[in-house]
Amino acid sequence: MRKVKHWHLDELHLPLKVNWKIARGSVQEKINLLVTFKEGSFSGRGEVAFLTHGELTPDSVKKAFQDFCEFAPPDLNGLDHLTEVLE
Repeated sequence: MRKVKHWHLDELHLPLKVNWKIARGSVQEKINLLVTFKEGSFSGRGEVAFLTHGELTPDSVKKAFQDFCEFAPPDLNGLDHLTEVLE
């Protein structure tokens, strides 16, 4: 029986206890993304955190993740192979 691989991305809303201010603005909530990979009984998780005013945004990472899921080979196997695919 073939193990099915699943990639999933979730938004994590993090309300801040205090209003965080810098010269370019302020925020009362941060949004991080949680990446989950599952294959059979194995699962792994990673987190993507953002600077308040950086080039990467939750929307740009979601788009890149969708592209990755669409084009990643089904036989993706291990960190070395993942690194090749991402390059």
